[in-house]
Amino acid sequence: MGKKDKPCDPEEPADTKQGDNWDHVALDPEHRLVVSVVPGKRTAENVEKVVQDFKARTGGRLMNLITSDEYPAYKAAILNAYGTEVVPPRTGKPGRPQAPYQVAPPELQYATVHKTREKGRGGRRWTSAWPAAPCWGE
Repeated sequence: MGKKDKPCDPEEPADTKQGDNWDHVALDPEHRLVVSVVPGKRTAENVEKVVQDFKARTGGRLMNLITSDEYPAYKAAILNAYGTEVVPPRTGKPGRPQAPYQVAPPELQYATVHKTREKGRGGRRWTSAWPAAPCWGE
């Protein structure tokens, strides 16, 4: 029997594996194939693990569409896995040069689902995360 996060004591060794846990799942809905699963806390580290594992198992190919909920770690992990690093040119002005950053490839289509609740009923709305991504209405 487990516990929720609130009653867990971080100092108690028995409670380290207790609390809220997630199954981070990467799947191919067309073929009903679960490609990767990373169980554990909802952390950026676990999100990074599932995205990197998915990329490795699919040979680094971009999928037609990548979707997730609005947890910000997904966008960062997808950019880290599939993005291209851009190194800004030096300006010749004094001061620290601009840091390199990741840019999503133009063919990457990523959308998030925005979950809502009204009067006890759940609803969903797709939102675009990158300009190349399709955006579906409600």
